[in-house]
Amino acid sequence: MSDKELLELAAKAAGIRLNGWEWSGAVFYTHAGMHNDRIIQWSPLTDDGDALRLATDLRLAVLPGKHKGDGCTVESQRPGIPGCTTFRDDKREQMRRAIVHVAAEIGKAMP
Repeated sequence: MSDKELLELAAKAAGIRLNGWEWSGAVFYTHAGMHNDRIIQWSPLTDDGDALRLATDLRLAVLPGKHKGDGCTVESQRPGIPGCTTFRDDKREQMRRAIVHVAAEIGKAMP
C-alpha cells in the first residue's frame, strides 16, 4: 500500500475529511464539523505529534517490538484489527509508521 493510501485510510479512521495533497506528501484537511473550515497540515508519517494524536484518538497501544524488543509494535483495541510491528533504523519513524498502518487497517474496516 502506498503512503498516500495509508494516510487516506488513517484519516478515514480518525474522522478527518481530506482536502488535498502537497508535494511533500503531507496531507491537508479540514476537520468535519468545524464552523470555520481551516486548512491544517496533517502528516503522521513524518510528524511525531500527529502520530501520537492519531494513536490516542484511536486508542492504540504502542509497545516495544515483540521480537526481542526490536522494532515498534502497535495494537488496536478493536476486535479483528491486526496489529503491526515495524523495523526501521529510526525508532521514531518505526513508531509513526506502525501507528499509521494500524490506523489504516481500522479505516479499511469501516463502511
